[in-house]
Amino acid sequence: MTQTILNHLRFRTNSKTILNHFRSTRESDHSPALFSLNSIKPMPEGLFLPLIEPVRLLSIMNSPLPNLDEETMALAESNVFYGVKCGHSESAIREAIKTARIAATEADNMGIRDPLLPEGESAADILEKAVANYQKEKCFSHYDWRLKSWGTVEDIIAVDEDSFATDSLRVTFETAWTPPVAALQILANTFPSVRFELEYHINADDPLITIEFFPFPPFGY
Repeated sequence: MTQTILNHLRFRTNSKTILNHFRSTRESDHSPALFSLNSIKPMPEGLFLPLIEPVRLLSIMNSPLPNLDEETMALAESNVFYGVKCGHSESAIREAIKTARIAATEADNMGIRDPLLPEGESAADILEKAVANYQKEKCFSHYDWRLKSWGTVEDIIAVDEDSFATDSLRVTFETAWTPPVAALQILANTFPSVRFELEYHINADDPLITIEFFPFPPFGY
């Protein structure tokens, strides 16, 4: 079962501008219409792949380690990174690709099929699609792209619709396993004159964790 993170994002500006920027504009978004992370940074459609074991492993190795509180990091290590070390060098990634190719070919030759494999495709087929993604986008799949670009492995799960009123200065929404800190940094860079502050927690009785976002240079201050 997915553990959700309850997020409260505060900002002081013309809220209509920000709220319109959040709205889902893609039919493929699996998120509430009021808020999609694709509206902050859209994910290339071709990156979505079945997360068979070698693709998931390479994706995790290629993902950044988030800077979060201890409890959320423990949650992510178990349920997002599955105990695999992330943030590997490019040379380590290349070696892992070689190992994954051998393992995928052996599995196909032995008739061992990952339950996530689509009918008619082999593990080697999916792995080569992942490698092509890496060569083009520096990401193997939607998994590492989302962690790099959004900071979470899924789009917005749910929203408090009342908080998305046009006079709102705080919106409340849920994400899976981790807060979307990478996407919110992009948001701060997009609106450099607006101060964004995120409060989040795992359980309702947990203390709120606060993160402030400031635009990167040249707009940083």
